[in-house]
Amino acid sequence: AGSYNYQLKDIKNTIELLKKHNIYIIARIVVFKDDILAKNISHSIRYDNGVVWKDYSGSAWVDPYDEWVRQYNIEVAKQAAILGFDEIQFDYVRFPEKFSQYDVSVKYLENKIRQDELIRQFLRDAKSQLEQYDVKVSCDVFGCVAYLWDDPLNVDIGQVWYNLTQEVDYISPMVYPSHYRGTDWYTEGDPNQHPYEVVKGAIEDSLRINSAFADKAGIRFWLQDFSMYGYEYGPVQILDQIEALHEKGIDTYMFWNNKNIYDPFNYLILEDKNPADNKERYHVYDIYKNTPCDAAKSFLDAEIDKDMYNHFILKSIKTRPEEYKDYSQSIQWLGITGYELTGYRSSFNTAQIFMNISREEKQDKWVLFMVLEDGFWKVNGYYSIK
Repeated sequence: AGSYNYQLKDIKNTIELLKKHNIYIIARIVVFKDDILAKNISHSIRYDNGVVWKDYSGSAWVDPYDEWVRQYNIEVAKQAAILGFDEIQFDYVRFPEKFSQYDVSVKYLENKIRQDELIRQFLRDAKSQLEQYDVKVSCDVFGCVAYLWDDPLNVDIGQVWYNLTQEVDYISPMVYPSHYRGTDWYTEGDPNQHPYEVVKGAIEDSLRINSAFADKAGIRFWLQDFSMYGYEYGPVQILDQIEALHEKGIDTYMFWNNKNIYDPFNYLILEDKNPADNKERYHVYDIYKNTPCDAAKSFLDAEIDKDMYNHFILKSIKTRPEEYKDYSQSIQWLGITGYELTGYRSSFNTAQIFMNISREEKQDKWVLFMVLEDGFWKVNGYYSIK
């Protein structure tokens, strides 16, 4: 659905054929970047004089705050579910990039709920209404959503991880190396020419941020099968991306090619490749290559810096409110100004970290209890030793 005009004319028989071969079928629905629906001007993002607004690429968008638009997309999803699709994948389930920088955004954002809260509500409504159809629900997000937290960039487009992962069955970060151009997050060179390093870093960030929630989506990554910025993607670049996933034991992923042209020779190299078995892997080090001591230090650094994001992620789910908003409103900082590691004990998936803690010209001896949770060391509790 969306602005593409190509039509699959015999969709019922096509679905029957795919199911006969046990192929999992996903219906990708382009939600708010919809040139076709935007022709109905009353539902489009438009200027006060009625002229339809278009983004930098010349595409029109429908208004995410329009309840009719949101329900229309849910109804499209219902029809896809009735046809036999196994999953509904919402793409462009966001606002236009840097939307708040456009003059047209003023009337759309004024006195409205935050963009990411609106997107969460849409996904929650969609999931609720689709339950009776026995279909999975997923959403596509920018890869930066896993790297950044409450960053204005994410809020602006309406994609904040903690407002997405609890509302869908699968969340699909688009970790295309070409899309990290201009950043040094995962490599000092051109990200597009370092697919292994970029995908590896993006995977780790996605798994880490998702580990902060008990009720969370599974992660299924979008990978790059297209060439951009003069750098050709072929079998080697595809294998590099897959190896980054396999090292983490991940065997489920998707490749994107905007022309829908997939060269089978690019994938022959994957025939004998299998993901690593990581069930018993993370004993001393976690997915981030952190020891329990490293995680304890990071938690105390977050305490000192009043870094809400890392403080939330580094605490065990069982010891705090699951909703980030509730946590941010209830947290009481401990006034720690410094610390010194004095010792530790560790076993299979737990550890005790001993620290000298400085607080307002006062010295305490602490023990932090660490637990390995979803592949990451977390603080499960702490107390002062008298």
